[in-house]
Amino acid sequence: MMKISTLFLAATLSLSTFTAVKAQTYCQPNTSSGGKKWAHANSQSFYSLKVSSVGNEVFTYTDEACANQYNWIQDTQGFSVTAGKEIVLDVRSGIWTWDIQVGFDWDGDGDFEDLQRAFSTLGKKPTQQETSWNPKYKDTYASADWRKAEKERLGHRGVVYHQFKFTVPADAKAGKTRMRILCDGDGGTADFEMCSPVGYAGSMHDFGITVAKENVVVKPVFDIVDGTYKVDQMITITSATPDAKIYYTIDGQDPTATSGTLYNAPVKVSVPEGTTGKVTLKAIAIKDGMQTSDVTTAVYTIQKAWSIVKGTVHPTENRYVTSATTDKAKQNLNFTQTEKPSMVY
Repeated sequence: MMKISTLFLAATLSLSTFTAVKAQTYCQPNTSSGGKKWAHANSQSFYSLKVSSVGNEVFTYTDEACANQYNWIQDTQGFSVTAGKEIVLDVRSGIWTWDIQVGFDWDGDGDFEDLQRAFSTLGKKPTQQETSWNPKYKDTYASADWRKAEKERLGHRGVVYHQFKFTVPADAKAGKTRMRILCDGDGGTADFEMCSPVGYAGSMHDFGITVAKENVVVKPVFDIVDGTYKVDQMITITSATPDAKIYYTIDGQDPTATSGTLYNAPVKVSVPEGTTGKVTLKAIAIKDGMQTSDVTTAVYTIQKAWSIVKGTVHPTENRYVTSATTDKAKQNLNFTQTEKPSMVY
């Protein structure tokens, strides 16, 4: 079995659902100038990610269906880390992947400056002899029989495996940022460019990261983003800090442990029937021995009033409603019309 090189870095994590990272515009592969946009192949490219810290598994993701094209830019899946702590990433890819590279943007500037490549020496340009398909890895990736056996052993298509270790810098910028995983399908010797199209059977996946400072509770996350809705909404609130208590308000005031309501079930955001109004939901997370989180705020517009029709009033043609009835409504309709109306929207 091949020797797995380990590269060191770090973080305390928690599983979380992420809203989109909007602070930076991250580069995307340029496929408009000759670059091909290969589709995911079932037996190839990125397969799964497992993140652990202090021996605990805190995040998992499996790209079972391979439904996405390899240029997959997103950040709705992710996890939280704490500055100065270590994280371990278990990355698996398909049988035709030559190499894997992981990058983090710890300072939030939109670039992935903290990079590790699976089969190369840190800080040096990799050679073809350092790829996963180097024949020196006896009875491993270069062997079709080994790949078949490994696929059966693991119970899925992912057979290229590498473990990365990162340490979150102590001065990492608090808040939302990204991690990117590239799986190379070409087997070339050039350095990975985090924004360039990868080769056939390659893939690119992004994950959202929230960086928290030591002893600061991770701010709450709402599962429904703010916006306009036609019906009442039930909002689930979570914090990536284990055992943190969440307090919320719906009157626009910043919550505290004494002025807020302790969260223990989804929060109903509503307005009276037949009206339209705005509800401001705010939440904080608190844990003994840690600094209280920042406030998370969302404004929901609930539109239950009839909207004024916007359109052109014009003379009618011979097309109009002649009858409309309802049954078992609060107030039933029993409408008939035998003559063409003079004007309609």
